[in-house]
Amino acid sequence: MSSRPEAGTPQSSLGPTPVNERIESLDVLRGLALFMILTANMAGFYSPLYYLDEAARHFGATRADRFVDTLIFTFVQNESVALFSFLFGFGFAMQFLRASLQGVSFIPLYVRRLLTLVLIGLVHAYLIWMGDIVALYGVLGFFLLPFRNVNLRAVLAIALAFYFLPQIRWEVALIRNSNGPASMGVASSIDTAEVMAQEEARRQAENSVHAYGHGTWREMTVQRATDYSFYIKHNQALTVFPLFLLGLYAGRCGLFSDIPKHLSAFRFVAASSLAAALLSVLSLRMLYLQGIPDWTRLLRPVLYAIQHTSLLLLYVSAVVVLRQAPSIRRWMAPLAAAGRLALSNYIFQSVVCTFIFYSYGLALYGKVGPAKGFAITVLVFAAQVFLSVLWSRRFLLGPVEWFWRSVTYGRLQTMRP
Repeated sequence: MSSRPEAGTPQSSLGPTPVNERIESLDVLRGLALFMILTANMAGFYSPLYYLDEAARHFGATRADRFVDTLIFTFVQNESVALFSFLFGFGFAMQFLRASLQGVSFIPLYVRRLLTLVLIGLVHAYLIWMGDIVALYGVLGFFLLPFRNVNLRAVLAIALAFYFLPQIRWEVALIRNSNGPASMGVASSIDTAEVMAQEEARRQAENSVHAYGHGTWREMTVQRATDYSFYIKHNQALTVFPLFLLGLYAGRCGLFSDIPKHLSAFRFVAASSLAAALLSVLSLRMLYLQGIPDWTRLLRPVLYAIQHTSLLLLYVSAVVVLRQAPSIRRWMAPLAAAGRLALSNYIFQSVVCTFIFYSYGLALYGKVGPAKGFAITVLVFAAQVFLSVLWSRRFLLGPVEWFWRSVTYGRLQTMRP
């Protein structure tokens, strides 16, 4: 969230990051992450997405819907949360470094910051939209504290171990299945549990369609609480926290504090990750074709890990490299404006999209597929970027950022330049 301040300018208290100390490339990345988050979340706004996977049901049956859904799943779905999480961990590192250089106690400030974030997330989840991830970020942020002084190599090793754990577990499950079917009793109990889970998911999906598409505010609030409980049980902690650690590692390494120094490395990563992403995406598509030998299923976790990692590296490195061209940097400036108001824009997305799809607004819930949903995504985000540019000309902080920082620092923050 900021570059490292000069060591010769200690302060008696730690305040918000000055505007002139922000790293513009990171603000652009936050803006990109906002667009990706909205793209990934859109299906959750117009359909009971989190139940659909359990119930093996999908909205959108046209060829355009299937095409758009495939593109989002391949290039955006998991990478959106990964990029946001990486930036959160990087911000933690920058705050810790600033506090250390200024000789200020870091933990009390950081605890207030996280508790306020949890509060914002819970209000968002229970009163606006059930798919909130801010509260999870606030909770997991506490687990970053023990790593602030850990050896960098150890941080990287732990981050990578957690990062690849889901793929390792997937690979182990495939190997076990390939060694022979489970016993009749175990298989029967698994089938029964799956059937019950699918039936419950279908029931909750129907309840969601009724509550959000036709229900009252009270019915929506009750359904939101039910949906959020389901969402918490299936949270993404195991995928979010390793990205926190990788962001912490990048921040402590000073990777973005002197971009010209590391520019050749960023270019190499951009080129190599692009090649790896294309290769892994095409290979994965081939492994799901009919007639492919069964043993090739064992390659899916490996290729998925390569795809996910290479796409994340590609997005980060490409933004950094492209921003070095003055003409492109100018076009990225509006995206940076949206990124500086990331938390406000994240909440704004939910307010606008629930109005579009819920019964108290345009009542389009359950009536839109992936293709139309993506068109709405582009329109909503374009409006966000436009409004963010106008807002940034008059104010230093977004409204939610103002509340967050005012509570964190224990004093009302200045809004106007």
